[in-house]
Amino acid sequence: MNLKIIWYDIRAVWNENKIKYAVLAVFIMLACVCCNHSCKEALSVDMGFWDYIIWNFRGMKAIRKNQYIVPNAYWVFIWLYLAVIVGVYPVKDLHMAGQQILLKSGNRKAWWFGKVIWNILSVLGFYLVLYLSVTAVSIVTGGFKAAQPEVTAFLLENEQIENEGTTLYIYALVLPVIISIAISVTQMMIAVVFQSMMGYIWVCFILAAGIFVYSPYSLGNYLMLMRTPVFMHGSVLNVLWAVMLSILFTAASVAIGSIVIEKKNIYS
Repeated sequence: MNLKIIWYDIRAVWNENKIKYAVLAVFIMLACVCCNHSCKEALSVDMGFWDYIIWNFRGMKAIRKNQYIVPNAYWVFIWLYLAVIVGVYPVKDLHMAGQQILLKSGNRKAWWFGKVIWNILSVLGFYLVLYLSVTAVSIVTGGFKAAQPEVTAFLLENEQIENEGTTLYIYALVLPVIISIAISVTQMMIAVVFQSMMGYIWVCFILAAGIFVYSPYSLGNYLMLMRTPVFMHGSVLNVLWAVMLSILFTAASVAIGSIVIEKKNIYS
């Protein structure tokens, strides 16, 4: 029965998210096309795959003392949309079909771990859709060329790439996934323990802290390329520390959720 519970949640990744993924794909592609249009008008150059990746994950510069900065609305929207993708199903399922499965199996921990797997797969699906959307636009415009210095300077307020190659790959493709899983699993735990709205508040707190607090302890900073060593000389952000923080948040959330679900009144 445990495997049936997990398989039920794996199937729910597509069943629950297909429309949200489709909307995300259309939005990302339209945004990339508009960005490329602006870039081509200014520089007469088409953007390539890495230019789009950098633009989507650019975030914003670190806020210095007495400095005013307008938050990047596009960046905020992307991560809030991920919060919407993972924020509903676990709580909804606890009071619908999942409740019957949980009662019949008598194994609350299996139900919880099924939701953890669902959450992680949903996050991976989000990134897969984003990367495929960027790839689709890249095929039509600039192909898979490396990041172009003049385009990067145009998109990132005259910032230049400090480190290329492996460092760029890690900070642009790998680290955001790890950080997002930690944030999303924690969001799900808070939503199940308390309510969905509290989970959304958690995500808003992480994003706000990321914008206004430049610190290696603030998870939101690692979702912004402009604050990483790729673009910022002397950046305080560190890959190893980010991975450790992510593992800590994820493991703690899984453990707390497992304990709470054992005692939770699922009829309330």
